[in-house]
Amino acid sequence: MPGSGMDVGAKGGSMSFTFVGRKEEIQRFRESVEVLLEKRFPNIQVFLIGGEGGFGKTTLLRRYEEIIREEYSDSLLCIYLDCEQTGLRAQDGTLPLMRMLVDLLKEEYPEFLADRFEQAWHRRINGRDRHQHQVKCSKAFVEDLISLSSHKPLVILLDTWERVESFASDWLRQGLLRHSLEARRQGQGYFVFVIAGRFSEEFILNTRDALSEFSSLIHARTLSRFTRSETEEFLVTQGINVNVEEVYRLTKGIPLALSIFKEMAIRFQESGVEGLKPGSADVDKEIIQALVTRFFRHLENYPGLEASLYRKSFYTLAMVSTIRYRDYKNSVRIQLLQKWWEKTFLHGYDFSQWAERLQREFSFVQSGLTLHPDVQEVLVRYLKEGYGKQHHYDAVILAQKAIEICNSMLTSEIGGSDKIWNLYLLNFLLWAQEYEQGLRLALSLVSSASSKFRNDLFELLSEWEEDVAEHGFKQDISSLLNVIDKWGDQEALDCFQKLTIRYQPNHQDQDINIMGLLSQAQKAARRGNYVTAIQAIESVTIKVTSPSPFEEWALKIHSTVHNLLNIKDKQAWLSALRIVQEGRRIVDDDPWLLLAEARVLNQLKMFPQALVCLQSASLNRSLVSHTKQISFNKIWEELYQAIQRQVTKMPQGKRRGARILTNLGDLSGAYGDFGKAEQYYQKALEMDSYYIPAAIKRANLLRQMGRLDEAAQWLGEVEHRMETIKARDIVAPQLLTQWRAGLKECWGSLYATRGVMENHHDDLEKSISYFQKAIELSPNYANPYIGKAWVYLLLGKGEEAYSLLEKARRILEKEEKGPLYQVYNRMGIAAMHCGRRGEHFFTVALTLCEQTRKEKITRPYQVIANHGIASLGLKNFEQASEDFRQLKKFRKAKGWWAMLKEEVRLLYTLLPKKYQEQAGIALAIIL
Repeated sequence: MPGSGMDVGAKGGSMSFTFVGRKEEIQRFRESVEVLLEKRFPNIQVFLIGGEGGFGKTTLLRRYEEIIREEYSDSLLCIYLDCEQTGLRAQDGTLPLMRMLVDLLKEEYPEFLADRFEQAWHRRINGRDRHQHQVKCSKAFVEDLISLSSHKPLVILLDTWERVESFASDWLRQGLLRHSLEARRQGQGYFVFVIAGRFSEEFILNTRDALSEFSSLIHARTLSRFTRSETEEFLVTQGINVNVEEVYRLTKGIPLALSIFKEMAIRFQESGVEGLKPGSADVDKEIIQALVTRFFRHLENYPGLEASLYRKSFYTLAMVSTIRYRDYKNSVRIQLLQKWWEKTFLHGYDFSQWAERLQREFSFVQSGLTLHPDVQEVLVRYLKEGYGKQHHYDAVILAQKAIEICNSMLTSEIGGSDKIWNLYLLNFLLWAQEYEQGLRLALSLVSSASSKFRNDLFELLSEWEEDVAEHGFKQDISSLLNVIDKWGDQEALDCFQKLTIRYQPNHQDQDINIMGLLSQAQKAARRGNYVTAIQAIESVTIKVTSPSPFEEWALKIHSTVHNLLNIKDKQAWLSALRIVQEGRRIVDDDPWLLLAEARVLNQLKMFPQALVCLQSASLNRSLVSHTKQISFNKIWEELYQAIQRQVTKMPQGKRRGARILTNLGDLSGAYGDFGKAEQYYQKALEMDSYYIPAAIKRANLLRQMGRLDEAAQWLGEVEHRMETIKARDIVAPQLLTQWRAGLKECWGSLYATRGVMENHHDDLEKSISYFQKAIELSPNYANPYIGKAWVYLLLGKGEEAYSLLEKARRILEKEEKGPLYQVYNRMGIAAMHCGRRGEHFFTVALTLCEQTRKEKITRPYQVIANHGIASLGLKNFEQASEDFRQLKKFRKAKGWWAMLKEEVRLLYTLLPKKYQEQAGIALAIIL
């Protein structure tokens, strides 16, 4: 039975290196490698090594590398790449990954020139299509590998694949592995690939599906924990003489835990101390803390909704654990957690079920939803010491939500008289870094508290004494602790009086302080000190609990940006962009802030984006105060003219110009400026009458606006142009097929809209046939699946709709773009139609909408609509009503509005009857 690989050996080389476990995996690898030596093809050419963190994946790959270097270095080449160390992101694509592998091979084998790859790589300067360039580089890369392997067979080890899985897996399957395995058919390409990572089951299945004809050459294995016998072998090999049962109980067979235990044993031996006992508190604590640190580091970096839910759940449990209340009311704690989780991230999840899941899946979550003390200690430190990092910001945001709940409970009849809510409020004020407000509350609690409650207050403040030092509040908290400790003494009362005077409430203090910091940023920018300017703005974002509509603040930020843009230094301009991004957390969609962002984007030569930002500023122009209107209009007009001039200069050819104008149309359409969008599409077609994407998008826009006859007439014209393109052979066949699929999908959407607006069943049936034709032409195009599924929902075919939406989801998640929130919303509706629960899908849709909102300059109508639908599905009727109210100005898009009404009406009919009265309010807004 295979174990979990472990490298055994002391730091500094005081003990010999031995590899324990993984005998079967080592044997399979050796068999493949030895076949390569004979210039034959092994039975296994692709090893997929999965497993949880700490289960020995990296150790195993390093052992593979060691085997090659020690035993086969004269005959085989081997390279190892840890994807976590590459720092690659989705926007980088896979070209840099190939470049890294080429550089590693050149380093390992100087004779390797990678001529084909280098030639393809340098063509990128003139290339227009990034995807096509990637495909060509990939083929060239594999051709170079084939050539190299004819001299020396090759082993490629790719570790921590989960860090690039979301954007590089298609390249891995359809590029690297497919081309390499196909070469085998021509008797070429002597390779073995080993890919290791925290693979999902879906990754393994998708890889096998994509390479189905080569499935016999793929070996997938998920690493397991050590068995008891392997644990004993590990200890014996290492020469550690301890109770095996105790070690196995403590480490649970996790290789990383055993490795930590080994290092502790080495430290004991080197220091001459005997008697390392696995059951002792210090040993247990060190192992647990090391494992927890590894686990949370993984959670911090891992994408996806579920990781986010777990992450925030553990953060809340850690943040609430800093209160130690003697007469602990667990019901109050659970009440807080329930309200807190629902308010921040759970949405449609049932609280009790989620709590049970945490306790079932994570042994460190104990009864009463408390964390294991050692885990709690690690996580509290992790959150407190992460200043400036994402988990620090997450903790502040979570604390702000908890403050709202505590204030609400303190003013209610239920919790108003319960001092524990005051203690919670103080705790979260400190987590939110609202130290002044926290000290003010603490002072009021000291004077009115019982001696017992005062002791609880003392413990809480002691917990924070060192953490507030860098913010300048340690002395005051230390003084207050001294007051509590000596309560009743005259000296303590005098000190208390001084502190009370210092922290007397003044509602204007906060605003004055913020204006002071904004002025500080403005002056620093004028002096060219952009680092100080950013720090001052960040200090404001910490103090502001939510964006505020204060024009004075926005003007200060605009002035700061203006000062930075006057500096002839790109770093200063990037700092200005950072300040604008932070500014969104200070002022909400203020036109001055949008104007500032447009100025930065213009300076960075991001002209189309700057133009869209400027249009958004214009939409919010009414928020500018009367006295500032002339100044705003002048700056806006000058900037608009400057950007327009740059945009018109950009096109270097008809097709490129048409593409840019089409993109501008897309951006205008996304913000609901349909008239402007149509103008851009028409200009694109004037520049290149055969640029079909612009033609299709114009037809789609006409459909959305309810001009159905005009859209149908125009689509007929597009069909004619497509025939001309085909006859002249002026477009690559693959691209022409994509355009044809887009055209069929547009016809399908047109008939679906007509079917809804005019209540024609035949039109709905006709739309299905068009969507199906689009799917047949382009199976990896998501929109036809979404459109066909929507029509099936209208026809009451829930199961068929769900199946199509699942396919669309997979396509869009691979591409990392597209209306995923819409797909999840409709999956929720389809699930309800089939008698299943849809809350999970609506929760994901809501989360995706909120993420999109953060990334956008304003809130496009599509996102608002889907946010409203998700809220309705989660029975948050107040939020749904608010979202739908925001959409009223888009009623002029009659086609789109009709489809939205139908979707809301359909969801309304699927809700349980007891909710339909409340849901009816939201529906009435749409109707």
